[in-house]
Amino acid sequence: MAIKPFKPPLSLTKPDVAAQSHPEKNGGVTPEQVTQGSGKKYWWICKEGPDHEWQASVYNKAGLAWDAPVLYTPTALYAVLS
Repeated sequence: MAIKPFKPPLSLTKPDVAAQSHPEKNGGVTPEQVTQGSGKKYWWICKEGPDHEWQASVYNKAGLAWDAPVLYTPTALYAVLS
């Protein structure tokens, strides 16, 4: 039997992202059970408040360090990219 390499859980590699995992909508799956590179989609809650929730893969959320999806005006987008 081949030995699988240890892949640390999201709760260890990206605790700030793990804290945004939705506590009720992920079917009992916790940040201790997934890794940063997972392509499976889970529910997330915005760190600014629980009224904004969305689905994204763990990789897109943790690997690319995305925050909650937002709509940018051209002025705000310029400010972010500058």
